[in-house]
Order: sequence, then structure tokens, then C-alpha cells
Amino acid sequence: MTCIPKKSIRCVFLLGILLCSSHVEAEEFTYDFATAEWEPLVFRAIGTKATPPGKQTEGGMLLTAPDEKSKKTQVGYATRFAVKGDFEITVGYKMRQIARPEKGYGTGLMVKLFKTDNERANFSRSMKADGEQKLSTAMWVKKKDAWTPLVERVPSEESSGELKLVRKNATLTFLVKEGDALEFKELRQVRFGPEPLKRIEIMADTGGDQQPVKVLLTKLTMNAKEMLHSAAPLPEVKTVWTVWTISGIAVAILVVLLGTILWYQRR
Repeated sequence: MTCIPKKSIRCVFLLGILLCSSHVEAEEFTYDFATAEWEPLVFRAIGTKATPPGKQTEGGMLLTAPDEKSKKTQVGYATRFAVKGDFEITVGYKMRQIARPEKGYGTGLMVKLFKTDNERANFSRSMKADGEQKLSTAMWVKKKDAWTPLVERVPSEESSGELKLVRKNATLTFLVKEGDALEFKELRQVRFGPEPLKRIEIMADTGGDQQPVKVLLTKLTMNAKEMLHSAAPLPEVKTVWTVWTISGIAVAILVVLLGTILWYQRR
């Protein structure tokens, strides 16, 4: 009988542990709205029964609100997974059609981060009833069944760009890159707390007005400490392999290695 050194067996078990642990974290998730297929286990549609919730074009996903059938004034995507720890979330966009609203809080693009039942953050690029184009950052806090927004606004100078939200420890930072700008500009910092995000919503939003708005979503990029299960498996990581595929391969490799050891021991 040929003996396998105990050190080799320990190495096999260590390899198995390292490989199997690869399902714990999904560090980066990128979704190209121009080419990616609809992922019903990763997203759900908001404001419409259509899936995807818009029209896929060469430039991205064109969202239109209000929805023709439901008449909902917010149409877009909501994630089905949660996000834990520090994160960076970036949404690329182009305003395709926007009209001065007659009422409401503004029409355009809205990004929402839902953390707890009593707290959320909003980041929007919209046109207001006075015709001004604005970038708005807001913390919404619910006290005694009433929501109170803490809003700050600055002028928007371009119809395209990227909105970025970054959490580090308990601080949330709002940043924007408009037009052909090469670097992000910080707009605001707020205390946001360390609790996991329950979901993220990205929408074309008329702000309650009935005039149509069209927003082209180009790309969603997320970097996070950890992306957690909810109604769906973990989102796809940066490589083409999903975390579940990696885990399955890891288990298969471990079984083969252990089988090889047992075979050698019985010779």
C-alpha cells in the first residue's frame, strides 16, 4: 500500500476550504443595459408588467414613464439581493426626453437605496416645475409614521452622466460625473449607518406628473464587501463564472482529490 503523507491530506482539505469559501463574497457586479439579458432572479420590474421594464437599444435600456398600461409614474428596476458593508454603486444614464412638469417634485432619473423600514437615501437628476435642471440628494427618515426628507439640490449642467453612491463605515457620499467629465465630483456626505441595503431601485420617475419622461440606462456597477441572498442567488461576479458555479466546481475538485487519496491508500 502506498501511503500519502498527512501533510498532503491537510493541504487537500485547506484547498477545499479556500475554494468553497469563494461563494461568500461577490465583490463586483456589472450589468450592461445594452447587451445583458433580463435576469428575473436578480431584478424585478417596477411600475410595469413588462420584463424588461423598458426597450433595449444599442445604447442601453430606454425607460419610459408613466407606463402606458399601468399609468404608474415610476418605471424601472429593483434588485432582489441585499448589499452588506461598504459599497460603491454607480448608475450611468442619458436623458432622452424630458419636459417641464406641471406638478410634482421633478421628472427624470431616480436612484433609491432602501436600508431599514425607517430610513432610505435618494439620488436624482431631474427637471423641476420651475424649469430648472437639478441634482438632488435626500435622506428620508420616518418618525411616528411620517417621512421627513433632508434634501439638498445643485444645478445639473449636462443631460448625461453617472450617479455614484459610496458607503464607507457609516458615511454615505453622493458623487456625480456629468457629460465628458473625467472625474467624479462630491456633492454631499451624510450619516447612513452600517446596516445592509435591502434593495436598490433605479427608475424613470415623473415625480407625479403625467407628461412622459424617457431615461436611457447605460450601465450599473456595484462594488461591495458582500452581496447577500434574498429572493435570488448571488449576482454574477466580475468574471463569467457565477459564484454558484465556482462553488460547484470547488466541491467537485475536492471530491476528486479525496477519492484519489483513498485510491492510493488502498493500492
